[in-house]
Amino acid sequence: MPPPTPPNDSSNKPSAIIAPGPPNYYILRHLRSASRDPIGYYTKFWKEYGDIVRVHWFGNTHAHLCLHPSMVEHVLQANWSNYSKGFFYKRLSIFTGNGLFTSSGETWKTQRRLAQPAFHRAKIENLANLMATTVEEMCQRWEEEDRTRDASAPFDLAGETMRLALQIAGRALFGSDLQGKEAHRFHELMNAAMSHVEHRFNPLTLPENIPTRRNQKFLKAKAELDEWITKLVRERAAHTGPEHDDLLQILVDARDPESGQGLSERQLIDEVITLLVAGHETSADALAWGFALLAQNPHTREELESELSHINGKTLQFADLADLPYSKMVFEESLRLYPPIWALAREANEADEIGGFPIEARSSVITLPFLTHRHPDFWEAPEKFDPTRFSEKNRLNRAKFAYFPFGGGPRLCIGQQFALMEGQIALAIISSRYRLELAPFEKLEMHPSLALRPRNGLWMIRRKRS
Repeated sequence: MPPPTPPNDSSNKPSAIIAPGPPNYYILRHLRSASRDPIGYYTKFWKEYGDIVRVHWFGNTHAHLCLHPSMVEHVLQANWSNYSKGFFYKRLSIFTGNGLFTSSGETWKTQRRLAQPAFHRAKIENLANLMATTVEEMCQRWEEEDRTRDASAPFDLAGETMRLALQIAGRALFGSDLQGKEAHRFHELMNAAMSHVEHRFNPLTLPENIPTRRNQKFLKAKAELDEWITKLVRERAAHTGPEHDDLLQILVDARDPESGQGLSERQLIDEVITLLVAGHETSADALAWGFALLAQNPHTREELESELSHINGKTLQFADLADLPYSKMVFEESLRLYPPIWALAREANEADEIGGFPIEARSSVITLPFLTHRHPDFWEAPEKFDPTRFSEKNRLNRAKFAYFPFGGGPRLCIGQQFALMEGQIALAIISSRYRLELAPFEKLEMHPSLALRPRNGLWMIRRKRS
């Protein structure tokens, strides 16, 4: 790999020299191979050209891949207001609307102020018992299933973690216990919508007003989800039924201290969909990858099991998590190697300079946690699974933005603490009761779509621990 590109020049004056990159490259010519293996594609560019790579994007625009932590910091924090959410987020908004994840400008600032109290540390801490109880229920279901099934039969852990995360998100967000047929239908609708969003990341696809079979299937799924969530929002806004203390009620009751206004019905619907998408897809994928890594690293798994030896049969409380530091480190290291949000795309509002190279206005800038988390200048043996990287001592020595699975700067993921706590709790409870091993036929492959999923599920064998 070429030597790392020097960090930002604080002068911010455009240079006459453009960043290195493949000559005569045009993404539309390579769209099929790039979409089939985008991580492999970007890795090849990184190894050949270094920490900043310029490629021809769409029309007369270019994109820059920015992989050095100082460049990531410039885009996400130091000059964040110059970098709006661009093409990919517009595609996502087809489903999620103008929620917190896709909005920008003053709209985003207002939404963030209104949503922040729902994710206050004390509120998140109160959800620990809810998360632990939900994980325990899944383990109990496994025990019941294992009475009538072959214990050595493989099962799809990725499907199980998706189901688990959706149930936790439903309970935490709007107090609804998504189970049985309702959960199955809800999951079907979410999958149909997300599959369409992934399809529409291709810039050559037809817009929703063209009545193709795919578009009609998506619009039907979105309409059914909207109807379900609208009914819930209206009931809460009317304060009918029992009292609630969940995240939705906080959003319904929130008022902007500057304007006195709350979220409109449409904004509430968009926020619920956004939080459901962000709150279950990413957590489920991160947890699945964590167990895949533990299965590949038995010494690490044994150390984790040793830490958990005293919790078997105990319902975890928030206060217990401080006594499980290795569980948290395992989850954080899993997020390093397989960050669910593996890429973050932005669009430059005005011309800028990154790493000494000019960035044109309206061009795309892409930061890639997946690759920055593997940068050999900042991570020793970067491909190795080593949870001790996240010990208190090692945290202090880490370069800023060498690790950013939740983004960074003002637009740092609002649900970061929720996700970290959920991952630690689920990892600890499941590992205290079961040892999960990869099925003999399982070939770990990545499917980098909106989130970084295991391709074709994650097939494992669960063995009850005594």
